[in-house]
Amino acid sequence: MSFVALLIHLRPVSTGLAPSWDEVWGAGEAILRELRAAVSASSGTSHTIQEGCAPPAPLTPTLLLDEHHRLSLRVTILGEPGLPSVASLLDTLAAYPLLRLGNRRYMAEVADLSHSAWAGLSTWADFLAPPYGQTIKLHLGTPLVLLPDADAAGERSFHFPFPLPLFAALARRWQELDGPPLPVGGCDLLPLLSDGSIVLADYRLRLSQVLLDGRVQFGFRGWICYECRRSASAARATLAALSRFAFFAGVGAFTELGMGATRIAIG
Repeated sequence: MSFVALLIHLRPVSTGLAPSWDEVWGAGEAILRELRAAVSASSGTSHTIQEGCAPPAPLTPTLLLDEHHRLSLRVTILGEPGLPSVASLLDTLAAYPLLRLGNRRYMAEVADLSHSAWAGLSTWADFLAPPYGQTIKLHLGTPLVLLPDADAAGERSFHFPFPLPLFAALARRWQELDGPPLPVGGCDLLPLLSDGSIVLADYRLRLSQVLLDGRVQFGFRGWICYECRRSASAARATLAALSRFAFFAGVGAFTELGMGATRIAIG
């Protein structure tokens, strides 16, 4: 099974102030919906989005700043069924290359598959291969949204990106895509995430608001570092595999809308 992350560079073609993050997502959500609709129409497929869940969409486009702080369109594909949709997307951008964000217009330019930290191509075997490392650092390109829970009194509590909710959700998505068994089996993963074997080691996060499906959601931007305190290679291999998978699948909720885009560093 192939996983693809394609980065399409956007070149400003008009003067004006660069759009703020709020402007990017205020206008960007509508642009990304149009792109998804155009790709679905071209490929003859349609999908229904459910809140907080990632449907089997052919591809997921999102707007982010690349490692050089340039606005880019990132496209991720989970599995071979989505690969034909890449051609449909590129045809759409060739016919309508100008995107308006805030006071600026942008031209879709080079499609990059290998020369950016946000681009790449992998398989299940790549996720499971060494090196594993003791620490994992996630750099968030778009907000990490964690949906709130309601207690018995109806009060809403918001999660922090501790290892348990984040990696347990990644493991569920791994299984939904029929991934191979993790080095630490599914039955042993939850204790590993809750007994202090994998901990939140460091972070630099700021809270931001983003409008999704007509509702304001809270998300985290910045970076997070997790550490595996077990010396067993199976535990570190599992942490590395799920993190590599997150590079393509995203983390948290609303990944189907481009939230939780992340690049990783294994150390």
